[in-house]
Amino acid sequence: MKIQKITPQATATSIKTSHNVVIIDARATDRWVSSSVQIPGATRMPPLECDAYAGHIPTGATMIVVYCDRPRESVSKRVAAWLIENGHQNVVVMQGGFRAWRHAHLPVESRGTIGDNTAFTGNAVSV
Repeated sequence: MKIQKITPQATATSIKTSHNVVIIDARATDRWVSSSVQIPGATRMPPLECDAYAGHIPTGATMIVVYCDRPRESVSKRVAAWLIENGHQNVVVMQGGFRAWRHAHLPVESRGTIGDNTAFTGNAVSV
């Protein structure tokens, strides 16, 4: 299955121009815990717990962007494939993942705590 990719800059533009873009943070739990920030509005979906977190994905998305912090987006691709196999459409992987987002100096926000799977707003911090 070939999964499309999107750049961090195109992701940021899509977030600004559409209110129906869903951002999925698919970083492994240990990597997520060691970071205090995420992409603004991201919904957490640990790669080994997709079934448990599936209900947290908003419906009606025009695009679902999945990101991780692994080389060649390996974790993002697995989560994106799971989403597609479970009926989601317009699922893409962010090229370069969270590191590329940070390298591009795009905004981040404080993330929630373990067990808090909601999207966060209003906590943006500059990088």
